[in-house]
Amino acid sequence: MGWLEHIIPPPFVMLAFALVMGAVHYFAGGHLVFGLLFYLGLALMAAGFALAFTGLRSLIANRTTPSPINIERAKKLVTSGLYNFTRNPMYLGMVVFLIGVALLLANGWLLIGPALFAIFITRFQIVPEERVMTTKFGADYTAYQHRVRRWI
Repeated sequence: MGWLEHIIPPPFVMLAFALVMGAVHYFAGGHLVFGLLFYLGLALMAAGFALAFTGLRSLIANRTTPSPINIERAKKLVTSGLYNFTRNPMYLGMVVFLIGVALLLANGWLLIGPALFAIFITRFQIVPEERVMTTKFGADYTAYQHRVRRWI
């Protein structure tokens, strides 16, 4: 399934997962309950968006490509800011966003969605990105991999 590598933009994958989670909730007879979980879900969705946006902004500020589809265009290895704590703040933000969706819908079974998203994005986006970054930045990227975890 190497043909899936780098082909679907991760925000679209995240949106697809969120839509499927919402559809599963709806067709299972779920409804929104405006309680603590709803508001905690909204807060996590906002935090996830902020995390992803901050990671994106850091790449743009460092004048390197933020495009995960064209990772070979990367001009610089960014290791500061959020990238000092996680190698993938944008993908981590997407996982946090999806956890927020599951909480907002108050359905524990939907937590399978963020887990499956993380597995999918690791296999078809992160691992191929790491191959390109290792080729492009060599020992600097390898040292970065040893110093900073993939997720958290």
